[in-house]
Amino acid sequence: MHDRIAELRGLRAELDNAQNGPRRETRKDAIADIKNEIERRRGELAEDADRLDAESRDLADQGQDGRAGDAAVSARVIRTALEADEAADQDPDDPGARVALAEARGRALAAANELRQRDEQKRLREHLSDAEDDKPARGRSTGKRNAAAPKPPAQT
Repeated sequence: MHDRIAELRGLRAELDNAQNGPRRETRKDAIADIKNEIERRRGELAEDADRLDAESRDLADQGQDGRAGDAAVSARVIRTALEADEAADQDPDDPGARVALAEARGRALAAANELRQRDEQKRLREHLSDAEDDKPARGRSTGKRNAAAPKPPAQT
């Protein structure tokens, strides 16, 4: 998902370079191809967001709320990235469009950060649970006693 969002941003940068860059006269033939590729990527991402929304509803119906939430967050990340991309199409001199673009980018960044933090927390929990499985539980005796350890004093 993040790779295709990054590809979309890269295509936007390539389009901007073709339209405004130093060799724009030699690249003007490629502008239509780049725009077609942008639309294709946007369509793929929109389909992915719809699929993730449907998956989220199905998982919630099955009682798997955690996985349903992850799918919903992923769909939200895609949709906010598409909103930011759509705002980039608007007039860059229009202050309202610039604010909308900044807000959409902020929402996309916040959603992506939330998704990344969830993934990191999940990996950390898995790592810690694996480490706990390797160690004996606290208070559980292994059956061996260290000979050098002092014995408790006798009660009188």
